[in-house]
Amino acid sequence: MADEISIQQSNPLSRKLNKILEMRLDNDKDLVDALKALSTFFTENNLRERRNLRGDIEKRSLYVNEQFESAFRDVKEQLDLVHSDIQSMSKCCEEMTTRLKMAREQTSDLISKTTKLQAESQKVQLKQKVADAFLDRFQLKPHETEALKNSRNEPITEEFFSALSRVKVIHSDCKLLLRTKQQTAGLEIMESMALFMESAYERLYRWTQAECRGLTGDVPEIMPNLQNAMAVLQNRPVLL
Repeated sequence: MADEISIQQSNPLSRKLNKILEMRLDNDKDLVDALKALSTFFTENNLRERRNLRGDIEKRSLYVNEQFESAFRDVKEQLDLVHSDIQSMSKCCEEMTTRLKMAREQTSDLISKTTKLQAESQKVQLKQKVADAFLDRFQLKPHETEALKNSRNEPITEEFFSALSRVKVIHSDCKLLLRTKQQTAGLEIMESMALFMESAYERLYRWTQAECRGLTGDVPEIMPNLQNAMAVLQNRPVLL
């Protein structure tokens, strides 16, 4: 009996059978899954099926591998498409970055030019304001010039006296220009105002003479404009 047990233990096939019989299948999930898969195509336990079992397993393994290969091929194709899309997006992003950089440079140049133009515009506006202020102070208004140049036959009005007073003020203010770099302008304006005054005094003198000849009676009524004319002519005694 002991010899039989010793023979069984030394037989490799016996050892494998004993090992299989001693296995607890409920603890080996992989083996259970393999046996379940095997049962789907090994339906009959006969000599022919057992002989073809290895070939069937290899065929099924080959079929499964082909399925995996097909699936992976599809995945690879999709990944290639994704890679192509990513490359296209990357190229598009690079182009957009380049355009943005160029736009930024152009915008920066435009801003610089705009700032320079604004500064120049402010300078021009300031010069314009200075020129307007200069003309307002050292030039007669059109209506003042008109009041002084009216025909000698036309009566003297309040506008005439106002314009003449303005001429005197401008003539006096020109002395300030003679103390600056605007001496030439000051002299030209003084000469122009002097001509206006001479013409205005001459007209005023002739009008006053005509008005005085028209006075009659022991106590003639002297109009305000004639009184103003007399007062103004006091500055030119040579005319009185």
